[in-house]
Amino acid sequence: MKSWSGVNASTHMGHMMDGMLSDSQIQQLQDSEGATFDRLFLEGMIAHHEGAITMAQDVIDSDNKEVAGLAAAIIEAQEKEIALMKDLLKRY
Repeated sequence: MKSWSGVNASTHMGHMMDGMLSDSQIQQLQDSEGATFDRLFLEGMIAHHEGAITMAQDVIDSDNKEVAGLAAAIIEAQEKEIALMKDLLKRY
């Protein structure tokens, strides 16, 4: 990842991945509470996890076995967490 052009850790590694909350979405989350906060948080995290899966799929076929293994582990873990969050979201 360090070799990607434009890398800057202070700006999410130099790019906006799918699923990153916009400034207005972050503000909406900050301004909410209770069930509304819970729903917005879950919706945002689901999108964020889906973005992580998309990024991992980009390197799943890497010749570097460690990178490919990490990508597979990320996909598996994020899919499980998405399923859990979608189940929790049914409450709202």
